[in-house]
Amino acid sequence: MIDIYKFNPMDWHNTRYISSIPAHFVFVKLQEYNPLALLSWVEQNTSGRYTIGFVQIKRNTKESNTIIEEKVIAFEDPQDLTIFTLFYK
Repeated sequence: MIDIYKFNPMDWHNTRYISSIPAHFVFVKLQEYNPLALLSWVEQNTSGRYTIGFVQIKRNTKESNTIIEEKVIAFEDPQDLTIFTLFYK
């Protein structure tokens, strides 16, 4: 029996996916991926807010200082990031 009182309000109001990466989100670099499969997996297997975007990473070496943009998936809840890194293929 489905308990109608156990639903995720973020799903109901369509606020799980957001368009920018807030400072408190945790992220991991994305390798090549299928966008539809990725979004479907995240929706089914995580419960918090998430986004896909770019972050700038500073790389300092003796020869030069460079800034690289990396494509990432970011989660508000670190537990969602752990689930993603362990189980998404």
